[in-house]
Amino acid sequence: MGGKNMSIDPETLQLKILEPSQTKMALARVQNRSGGTDTGSMGLQYDPRLLEEKRRVDEKQPPTPRITSVDKSGQRVADVIAKLLNEGDKPEGLHIVRCIGNRIVTGTAVAKEIEDIRPNVESIKAARGTKLDLFHSIPATQCDPESLERGAPGFPGLDGSGVLIGIVDIGCDFRHRNFRHPTGATRIRYLWDQSVDSAPPLKDYGYGREFTADDINKALSAGDDVAYQKLGDPPYVPAAGAHGTHVMDVAAGNGREPARFGGKDGPVPAQPSHPGVAPNAQIVFVHLKTFEGGELGNSRHLLEAVDYIFQKADELQMPAVVNVSLSTSGGPHDGKTLVEQGFAALVAKADRTIVTSAGNTYQKQDHLSFTVTPGNDRTIHWRTDPRHTDPETTKNEMEIWYSGKREIEVTLYTPSGKNLGSVPLGATADLWDGKQRVGRISHRYHDPNNDDNQIDIRLPHVDDAWEIKLAAKPLPAAAEDPKKEKDKKRSESEEEDSGIEIHAWIEQDDHGLSQFEGKTDPFYTLSAISCSKATLTVGAFDTSDSACFARPFEATSAGPTRLVPLAQKKQPTRRDKPDLSAPGVRIVAARAQGGVTVLSGTSMAAAHVTGLVALVFQLVLRSGKGPLPFSTIRQVLTAGVAPLVPDPFHPDLQVQLGAGRIDGQICMQEVLKLKPAPEYVQKAAQESDQKTAPEPPGSAFLEVHPTTDGASYPPNQDEYRDAIEFLKSNFWFSSGNGSGDPKSFTECLQKQCTEGKTLRILATPLT
Repeated sequence: MGGKNMSIDPETLQLKILEPSQTKMALARVQNRSGGTDTGSMGLQYDPRLLEEKRRVDEKQPPTPRITSVDKSGQRVADVIAKLLNEGDKPEGLHIVRCIGNRIVTGTAVAKEIEDIRPNVESIKAARGTKLDLFHSIPATQCDPESLERGAPGFPGLDGSGVLIGIVDIGCDFRHRNFRHPTGATRIRYLWDQSVDSAPPLKDYGYGREFTADDINKALSAGDDVAYQKLGDPPYVPAAGAHGTHVMDVAAGNGREPARFGGKDGPVPAQPSHPGVAPNAQIVFVHLKTFEGGELGNSRHLLEAVDYIFQKADELQMPAVVNVSLSTSGGPHDGKTLVEQGFAALVAKADRTIVTSAGNTYQKQDHLSFTVTPGNDRTIHWRTDPRHTDPETTKNEMEIWYSGKREIEVTLYTPSGKNLGSVPLGATADLWDGKQRVGRISHRYHDPNNDDNQIDIRLPHVDDAWEIKLAAKPLPAAAEDPKKEKDKKRSESEEEDSGIEIHAWIEQDDHGLSQFEGKTDPFYTLSAISCSKATLTVGAFDTSDSACFARPFEATSAGPTRLVPLAQKKQPTRRDKPDLSAPGVRIVAARAQGGVTVLSGTSMAAAHVTGLVALVFQLVLRSGKGPLPFSTIRQVLTAGVAPLVPDPFHPDLQVQLGAGRIDGQICMQEVLKLKPAPEYVQKAAQESDQKTAPEPPGSAFLEVHPTTDGASYPPNQDEYRDAIEFLKSNFWFSSGNGSGDPKSFTECLQKQCTEGKTLRILATPLT
């Protein structure tokens, strides 16, 4: 792909299927695990984004911004998240920076060696770019001190003390008085600036620079006028009005700086400021890596940022909650991306929580859903973003996901209706204008993380809408496997084909000018990194309305995740995400470089919940209820809400606002309902750094059988996930307990069940 601001004549374009030798797809035969079409020798399937970077190296084209860079040896490397085949593997060409859990790793991959790395890992994905999710809301959510004390009588002064709040964002105004003690010293324990490398770079991560509280205090002691310039070389200067400062203030600001709009010297008279939700929590801020032009870092940098914060929490021996007010559009939206698997590994340890914003794409017309049946083709009309006319850097990208048990054929048409060709399952095709490559369609078979099929489409901008036709193949013949008797009976009785559910998402930037034509589906529009059970996903409502109505912010993205079938998306019993909601409209909070400013979005809503989680952790510490697994934290937060009141003007409240709007008073009551953790659990948690722990009283061996009535065999990933969450919510597994070690528990259970063996493990009921 080449040229700048090109004018593409769609009538001259050609779609060329790549031969297997061009992608090394003939290297292996993929096992058909889903009982679907016998696809034959599909070969290894490659992440389209990584394959694109390999092609760019081969064709001497510039790298994709935010994904690929040049390392010290001069090689072009891509930021990646991977899942190893075995714990401890070190595939050649893959530079591992951090291990998240047992097999999820972050790092870089040599772009020209992508196809050689792929056979040696279970899954490897290019990191995805992230984007920001943009009168006083604390009393409206009962998070003010008086309401909190009514909810937890006998525990006055809940303010986040003894808890660590982590913020992953951009722009930390350490100089702002809302993040300083009355003495003037900073409340920020650590600041990791990923954007500027120090010498040597930050240990364990290999890039960025770390500032400690001592470094920040030294800069502050020189005086506010020069504090920015005194921190680092080059100095760390947050942009005026930076998103991260506002988010941090909502969660943890202490209200010490007067509220003056327009900055410290703004024209509007200063008024008394208001503290955030957890005004005495300690803070770790990670300034996410940014690129030329202000582009935000990618999901690899995000996952490493969250990992860094929890590492600091362990060092400080504090419970921690991390706020991620960032989003991405493309992905399967089923909670199974590698970054979400990384999140799950990080919160497997007690007293850790990750809060994510739902996103702000409800009105952007960037999601389509429908069912396609054999003989009834469906056509997508896609109008690309006119700002992206250079095929080398185009952001005109769309993803389609559908069940790996079925097969469709995708055909590309120009706006005038000219057929440019079809791309079958398992193939990749390049779009040429006669001289150079200007687009690509990859039709991937069985993504290794969810066994679903994916169509990734990247096209140049043209004046009218592209047409993408999807045609369903008939149902496959029934499998002979007796364990799939239901499929066989369905085929023998010739039941009507219910069709293939299709979901398509446009990978948007902050402006979102690319969109689908015609009727779109605002459901299933959550951020693609906010669909996991391992995070608290937060929608936004408007506190300017009567609080009891909790009307949603007009842009707040809607659930459910793709795990919920289309026919059930409006059923309250099938709501799975978002988890809950918080204020997110016209939120007044700290402005970087002084004063206050007003912002709206699910970013602000997530920050409210982050502060509330810190209050929960503090009350848990003071009342002896902990340590708590994440599943219990989520239970407390989703139960501690003001229920939604039916609203005829907003009939689908639950898919935008989840269980309800946060209520600090009710939430504190839910904490006090918890049974105190057994003394031996608390003691063992305190001694968790020891290799072994004493066997607690009341322990017994728990048996986990590989199959139950109604379960599949081998169990699918959802069944593993549900079983593990149930076990960890109801039993305590001591460290040094062999297969009960939390670090290897998931892998052990999966291995035993896959081999048809019963897992026998020492456990203690938490009731």
